[in-house]
Amino acid sequence: MSAPKPSTILLVLALLAVVVLFVVAVGVRAPDTGTVDKEQLKERWLGGVKKVAPGDLEGDACRGPLRSGQTCAFEVKGAWSLSRSLPVRSTDAVTVVLQAKGQGRKVPVELKRPGTNQRVDLQIGQRGARVEITCRAPVNPQVGCLVQVGS
Repeated sequence: MSAPKPSTILLVLALLAVVVLFVVAVGVRAPDTGTVDKEQLKERWLGGVKKVAPGDLEGDACRGPLRSGQTCAFEVKGAWSLSRSLPVRSTDAVTVVLQAKGQGRKVPVELKRPGTNQRVDLQIGQRGARVEITCRAPVNPQVGCLVQVGS
């Protein structure tokens, strides 16, 4: 069996280089700053679902108690990750409404058991989302609904 010609080897290497450049160009979208962070790429392709960073929350992320019927709303910025998790916890009855950016529908989640530790993990897509949390029935009406977002 004879060795392949040098021109054949160069052609195969050139084709391989074009395929790799295409995959990198299509598979990786550069952030607004134009620079690529290697750690973010590693998390995106090798890691599991990561949590939403506190800096990605814009607006009132329910930091204070909510009176019965009161709503707090905030935005989750878009990010590199295809999907991120945003945990929401409360011991009060609350309604959490998630609306992914770019989609018209809203997805409500009811945490209905006042007095028990309740948790929902919202899955936030790459484009971000709007989240609204409404207090339905606080365990202690004088304090209001206590909601923990993130972490």
